[in-house]
Amino acid sequence: MAVVYGNLIEDNKLKVMSIAYLTNDTSNGGIQVDTENIPEYPPPKVGINHIMYINPTTKDIWFEIEIRELTPEESQKMRLTLLEKAVEDLILGGM
Repeated sequence: MAVVYGNLIEDNKLKVMSIAYLTNDTSNGGIQVDTENIPEYPPPKVGINHIMYINPTTKDIWFEIEIRELTPEESQKMRLTLLEKAVEDLILGGM
């Protein structure tokens, strides 16, 4: 068992903020869930956060996508890729 904590967004939608795997104590407002029912996070994507939600009544868990600003590393990698493409186009375009 695990206990899920978060912020209630709507009556049937709680945004998961943390999961405690070593306790079954729900006295602080957590929701007890079978660990087998907690899905793995989707693989990371550039500019996207995956936000976990749970329905407190049915205990269904799902993810929603949230668009975010690029990190400095992601931004730098994207600029480098664009520069490499531009140089490649200049070299191949001149042949």
